[in-house]
Amino acid sequence: MATAENPARVELIASKQHTAGVLLLIVMFGVLGRVLVTDRPAAVLQGAHVHIYLGALATEWLLFLYVRFGVRRRGVRTVRQIIDESSWSVARWSLYAAIAVVAALVWMACGFVLGKVLDVSADEVRHLQSLLPKNALEKVCWVVLSVSTGFCEEFVYRGYLQQQFRRLTGSLSAAVVLQAIVFGVAHVSLPWQIAVSVMFLALLLGGVAAWRKSLIPVMLLHAGFDILAGVFSSP
Repeated sequence: MATAENPARVELIASKQHTAGVLLLIVMFGVLGRVLVTDRPAAVLQGAHVHIYLGALATEWLLFLYVRFGVRRRGVRTVRQIIDESSWSVARWSLYAAIAVVAALVWMACGFVLGKVLDVSADEVRHLQSLLPKNALEKVCWVVLSVSTGFCEEFVYRGYLQQQFRRLTGSLSAAVVLQAIVFGVAHVSLPWQIAVSVMFLALLLGGVAAWRKSLIPVMLLHAGFDILAGVFSSP
């Protein structure tokens, strides 16, 4: 998957200062999530799920808009230039959906192994489960958040950052690894074991995006996983 490129000869899709700003925002949002949500007792958060989801929704779109602003200044006029520039058809979308399903099965197998190895405490799992939607309104908000997260995070991490890191390092393999590390850091609000698992998921997502030169399969996988986690949570 590695490619040899001369970073000095490859135009970046945004300025280095813009990328530094993106990384700063990612760390800031992660720390805020930990302070305002994860580290607070579950009893305090009861009844505040909709507000939490709306807050998360705002951070996702703020980050997306900041990235969009940066790449537009470098000539990336459309969002599709980052997502997938190939011609779209029913057959292509069917292929993307099939890839998403296969990648999901691979991730479930890897996640099972990682869960056994990393051994998240039962208390931490219960606390995270307490943040899942419980009623119809919360589940509707969760679905909206999940779709937005699948779109925005894939655009930012597997789209913008992966392409930018590739141009900065001259290596696709390094770019996939670096975006995965940043994705793990972005989930600093979660227990460290889950953040590590998320980093491995980002490696899989980055590899699929690089292979297909498209974000659509990973957007489908990401959004689908998140939606199912909330829709099938206990009422």
